[in-house]
Amino acid sequence: MPEFWGRGLATELARESIRAGFEDLGMDDLVCFTLPTNRASQRVMERAGFRYVGDTVWADLPHVLYRLSASEWRRR
Repeated sequence: MPEFWGRGLATELARESIRAGFEDLGMDDLVCFTLPTNRASQRVMERAGFRYVGDTVWADLPHVLYRLSASEWRRR
């Protein structure tokens, strides 16, 4: 919903999802991906701490892949 864009809500949700993934679920790594044209989502991923690891194809479409390990997250 455009009226909520630019308020940092997506980044806040991403950070809390990361915390839950590592602390509550005990995951070792998390990944996320989006279309190469979706720069807004890529910025959210980067602000949340994910790093770009490469390109991939999902659902027959090109995507950019980001990853964050628990050890990287704990060092932040």
